[in-house]
Amino acid sequence: MNSTGKKWAIGCALGCAGLLVATIVAVAFFASWVVRPGKLLEPVRLVGPDTIGFAEWTVRPDDPATDRFLELLLAGSRNLSDRDQTIPKLIDQIMKNQQVRQVDDLRRLLPISAGWTLRRRADDGREIHLFTLSLEGIGNRLRIVDWILGMAVGRDSQSEVRVYRDENIYSFRLNGDGIAVVFIRGNDLFFTSDLATAEAAIDLLLGLGPPTKSPPAAEVAARLLSAIPPDRSLRAAIGDGEAVRSVVAAVFAAAEAAPPDPQIWRVVQALAVHANLDSDGALAGTIELTTDPAEPDPSLIDRLAADLSRIDSTGQRLEIVPSFPTISFRIKMGTVAFSDPRQE
Repeated sequence: MNSTGKKWAIGCALGCAGLLVATIVAVAFFASWVVRPGKLLEPVRLVGPDTIGFAEWTVRPDDPATDRFLELLLAGSRNLSDRDQTIPKLIDQIMKNQQVRQVDDLRRLLPISAGWTLRRRADDGREIHLFTLSLEGIGNRLRIVDWILGMAVGRDSQSEVRVYRDENIYSFRLNGDGIAVVFIRGNDLFFTSDLATAEAAIDLLLGLGPPTKSPPAAEVAARLLSAIPPDRSLRAAIGDGEAVRSVVAAVFAAAEAAPPDPQIWRVVQALAVHANLDSDGALAGTIELTTDPAEPDPSLIDRLAADLSRIDSTGQRLEIVPSFPTISFRIKMGTVAFSDPRQE
């Protein structure tokens, strides 16, 4: 081989080696970027001047009760499979191994915060909900999902993508006239049913909320929320009686219980909830009620507590202790998550 051929071969080899090194570095950088932890969203940033209801629940890895909570979830799932004698041993072992991996995967996502805000539209009085989920440990994976959605959504008449302040807002038509609205920011997911609410949420996150006067219900909710200690993992406040009854009715429906007693709940004008995970991994806290008139009959608390207890038909999931003018509660999360309907 002449010198020109040798130089060409060496040049090709060096070029290929350089390309390989560059590819490895790029892949390593991309892999590192994908798993790089994000920043946990504080859902309270989404409280605007027209917010009449708010709730947030944060689960942190440094909370000693968190490990116990996850252990309860795993133990509950094991107990459920142990009761089913029809499952072959091999399949049962595979299920248990999968449950361990799922709990470990969830632990790697911590901390997690979930949020809910409620506003009432000025034009038609309709209540609009906004749900948020922030996953610090998910890294930049949601950014990739956002990129894929940006290319896929809008290719048919049932979906649409709209860019607002450099954020993609995806809307999907549902049966009837409703829509589902989704947008992603970093490691945070947002769900609602109203485009204007999604845009208002982006404005609030950017510090561009409108300087509008708050309605009385929003002022009540803000006051109740400010009185809740900030160290509570669960914090919630609703400043409107109609919204309280709507949320309570939804809770009863989700528990497949008969509707709440309207004669009792009609006097409740606002409520606040705050709780933490206790050493047993259960959610323990207090419901504080604002009633009309301001000083109700003390027996009302007992009747409200009795009505609430109907969402727990077994008496094993929810402990309620009435104490004027509040109701203390303790939700056994492990039992709730992995109950066997055949045993109830």
